[in-house]
Amino acid sequence: MLKKIYGVFESSLICFENESKIIFQLIIWPIVIIGVLANLGVLWRIFITSNGKKSFLKPFYRSALLSYAFSDILLLSCSSANTLSFLQTGKRLWMLPDWSCSLIPFIQTVAVLVGSLTLAGIAIDRYAAMKPKHSTIKGEKWTSAILFIFAIWLIAIGASYPILQIYEIATVIVVNDDSYYTGKLCVTFNINKAAYAYTWLFVTIFLPLATVFVLVHVLLALNISQRKGLMGKSHISTNRETRSNTLSIVSNSGNSSRHQINNNKKSSQWPTHIKRKKRTLNIILILIIVFAVCRLPLWIFLLVKLHVRLEGNFWWYLQTVFSTLSLLNATVDPFLYAFLNETLSLVSTICSWKKGNFEVTSINNNTNGNERENVTEKDAIKIIPRGPYLQQDRNN
Repeated sequence: MLKKIYGVFESSLICFENESKIIFQLIIWPIVIIGVLANLGVLWRIFITSNGKKSFLKPFYRSALLSYAFSDILLLSCSSANTLSFLQTGKRLWMLPDWSCSLIPFIQTVAVLVGSLTLAGIAIDRYAAMKPKHSTIKGEKWTSAILFIFAIWLIAIGASYPILQIYEIATVIVVNDDSYYTGKLCVTFNINKAAYAYTWLFVTIFLPLATVFVLVHVLLALNISQRKGLMGKSHISTNRETRSNTLSIVSNSGNSSRHQINNNKKSSQWPTHIKRKKRTLNIILILIIVFAVCRLPLWIFLLVKLHVRLEGNFWWYLQTVFSTLSLLNATVDPFLYAFLNETLSLVSTICSWKKGNFEVTSINNNTNGNERENVTEKDAIKIIPRGPYLQQDRNN
């Protein structure tokens, strides 16, 4: 049902300057395009590997990735359409079809809740898989995986249903200096109902899921850190023994001192499994930071806007920044979960380019003092890109 509001000045509807519109669009468009392509690529990542073989990921993780990718595609399409339509005109007028006024917020809420439920389920499953007493059942468990995905979508749709009844299209007569024209606004005429609906979703669903996600990843990091600490102690003791042996050899043979010191430096490098665990801790930290920085601000801002009256264009800029962060989160999700190995390989390659050392030369002085040993960086620093959950997925 359309409701009319008369006498709205055009100046009061302007929320973006021309320069800011261009800057935001130049940032958002690449994010959306890359995000949609990356999430569509999750299908390839799950079912087909580069060797043409079936994916080794177990059914639960594959189903969860598919569900998460689909929710991110919905979030990217709906949020970008909403945000870019405002940026195109720079005004608060609704340029999309009338039915999208109530449907877009509903789809956005469903996508966010599905993503949060999926992330919490993945985190709990990965933590349980790392426990020593965790018993794995061989064979595919597609039935339980599909039921889990079906359940979280039903929960998200049911919990988001009140959002369909919040926003409505209102026709307005926009007045400028010389003339007037008819426009449309997507507004809520019952601000208390909207505040109650979003607050209920945040307190009962989103906040507990966010707490579970962060808490489980912290416990996962502590578990890995403790294991790494035990291995690190044994490694340190081994290094001490090697160092003492090196000193005794140096005292007996002064001509080979540099050769022994170089060997000691090579032996003091962290083993591959220790490097992998340290990298896993960094990845877990990145997952927590991305979740906290990209997902929470938009929800908090939405609640503040519903409970406190905000005036001025500054809040529209801030909302657009938070919406861009949400879009960025949906874009980087495939690289943090489905394409993690490829991402780690790319990052390690970029770091190698920055250092400019693709070949490491170690000079060992022998009795003649003219022998060189060339060691490529590929042999000196072996980077085995593995995700934090890859080992458990292969065992299943």
